[in-house]
Formats: sequence, structure tokens, C-alpha cells
Amino acid sequence: MKKIRIVVITFAVIVLAFIYSHIDKKDYIYDTDIDSSKYTSTGVIDENVIKQIFYSSEESIEGFGLKMSVSGDVSDVEILYKILRDDKVIRTGTLLAKDVDNNKFNYVEIDKIESTRDNEFAIQFEQKGGDLYNGVMFYLTPGIEENTELLIGESELNGTLTLRMVSHRFDVETFIISLIFVTYIVGFFLLLIKLFK
Repeated sequence: MKKIRIVVITFAVIVLAFIYSHIDKKDYIYDTDIDSSKYTSTGVIDENVIKQIFYSSEESIEGFGLKMSVSGDVSDVEILYKILRDDKVIRTGTLLAKDVDNNKFNYVEIDKIESTRDNEFAIQFEQKGGDLYNGVMFYLTPGIEENTELLIGESELNGTLTLRMVSHRFDVETFIISLIFVTYIVGFFLLLIKLFK
């Protein structure tokens, strides 16, 4: 009976750790070591198209996060986004500027894109309905990261969008840490039970 209980507890621990280890993994396009006080802004993009070219280090893309802010009246402003692979549009969508969480990272879910590792992608944003004073601004870090390029219109910028691509997947590191943590908790409770018997 004791052996069956140990097997059941072990199985439950592994299952719990496995479930918990499916996380949203972020693929940072920018340098996360740069202090946020050094971030700069594009200013309101108005009629311009801003385009970030990057390589993916994950097997899939299921969303993205981008630090943005708004200026003026944005009640009728929309941001159109497109994700491109090999210069072909593979995902499109619209963000309402009034829903932007000001000066924070805003996350957008997209239909999963498979087989993305080591492939070049571009994500571009275009503002509709605003002007130079009313619209959305994007944050960027100074310097151009390896295998990236940032364009506003046809002009290259010396910077990188504060862009995070997101994939939902099993993470081995989280699994191991979860196993250790859950094993410790279970062991601790079993020890308490023994002590108070």
C-alpha cells in the first residue's frame, strides 16, 4: 500500500510540474540589459510605416509584446500591424489606440506561426485616423541589435523596437525547478505528518 502511495504521489508531482512548465516564452528582439531610462520614442508615427526586421530564436510565434504610449486624442486611432516572412504577409491585425496600456508593454495574441527558428521576419505598424499630435508612439533601445533592422518609411533608424515575440511551449528549466519545488513541499508535509503521528 505504501509503495502505491509513493507511486501516486510521484506521478502527481511530475504531472503538476509538467502542466506548470508550459509557459509563454519571450524572445527579446532588443537588448534587455539596457536600462529603461535610456529608451527613446519614435514620436507619433502619423502616416509613416515603422518596420522591425528580426530573426526568431524560438520554434513558433504566437504573439508579441511592444512598449507603446499614446499622445493626445486617440479615440479614433487604429494601428494596423502585419507580420511578414520572405516579404509575404502571413498575419495581420488591428490595435485600437484607446486600448493601449500607456507606457507599458502591450501583448497581442496571433494565430500560431510554426517553424520560425532562425528565420527572418518583419513586423510593421501603420497608424490610421490620427495625426502628428494624436496617435501612438513606440519605444526603442539605442543601437542596432545583431540581425535586426529598424525602418521608418525608407529611412533606417539607429535603434531597435522594444519588441518581444511570444511562444507558448514546454520549458525544461521551469520543469526542473517546479519538480524540485513540488518535491520539497511534498517532502516537507510528509515529514510533518511523520513527526505528529
